Amino acid sequence: MKDYKVSLITSGTIKIDIETLLKERNVDLFIVSVDAIEEKGIQEICGKNYNYKHLLYNLEQLSKYSKRTKNKENRKLLTVMNCTINDKKYVFYRGHG
Repeated sequence: MKDYKVSLITSGTIKIDIETLLKERNVDLFIVSVDAIEEKGIQEICGKNYNYKHLLYNLEQLSKYSKRTKNKENRKLLTVMNCTINDKKYVFYRGHG
């Protein structure tokens, strides 16, 4: 797959090994689609089997990767968070890392 450019679109429910995924340096676009901020809200929309902990893990790992490579390499990885608009009130979540 290293000869191909890859765009990844995920709901975040599957745990992603960011280091392995980005090892070949061919992922240009990483989109995470989030249907709600809180676990309860996501499970109401996506079902009880949605693994919210994996979403948080993926976002934290992606953030760490982006910060680590920002100044070390001429690396361009476009990261987009696609959020659903609904009638729920949310507080902006900002990850740590």
